[in-house]
Amino acid sequence: GIANDLNSIGNIYFELGDYPKARDFYERALPRFAELGEKPGEARVINNLGNIDEKLGRDDRARHAYERALAMGLALASRSIETDARNNLGIVFKKQQRYADAIAQYRAVLRLRQANGDLAGLPSTYHNLAEACLLQGRPREALAHLEEGKKVAAELKSNEPLESIHRLSAEAYAALGDWKNAYESEVRYGEVRSALLDEQRSRKIAELQEKYDAEGRAKQIALLAKDNEL
Repeated sequence: GIANDLNSIGNIYFELGDYPKARDFYERALPRFAELGEKPGEARVINNLGNIDEKLGRDDRARHAYERALAMGLALASRSIETDARNNLGIVFKKQQRYADAIAQYRAVLRLRQANGDLAGLPSTYHNLAEACLLQGRPREALAHLEEGKKVAAELKSNEPLESIHRLSAEAYAALGDWKNAYESEVRYGEVRSALLDEQRSRKIAELQEKYDAEGRAKQIALLAKDNEL
């Protein structure tokens, strides 16, 4: 329990962008998992430490951490640990311009997510594959992956993955000199972005309305309580 809590606190500091504090909690969690022989927890923490190094631009250190987590995931036959480690390795390889290596990792992630029925993760995987292909100078292959990502997003009825997919589609069409489709993709990107902002505003308004109503109900209850006392 302590090991899991330390890791979770590290995750919170990581999301807040306080990487020194996140590292401190991860490094406190790691020996506890190791002492317990809790390999899945140990692999998760190692992966998290790699994420900090990647954020700080220490890509070689991050790669070593991800490779270590991947080896543990394979030994444990844990698809989730393997998926996370391979996806993160793809990010590092792409930053290091090792595009063929990045594509190999993303293809492995794609197979894992398809095997697991992880539809929610597929659009981002297709996007990552497409981006690596585009950087490698293969815009047609990139567009093929992006089309697959659009199909899954439509199946999920989710606008969120479409934002980055349409934006990258515009870049791929531009690389081919297809300005008509590049323009149309950019327009669709703008439409999806606007829809997402509307959704965020609607959620915020609903949250504020709920808080306002709750405060109103609390005041009414307080007044009724006073009436009852009188």
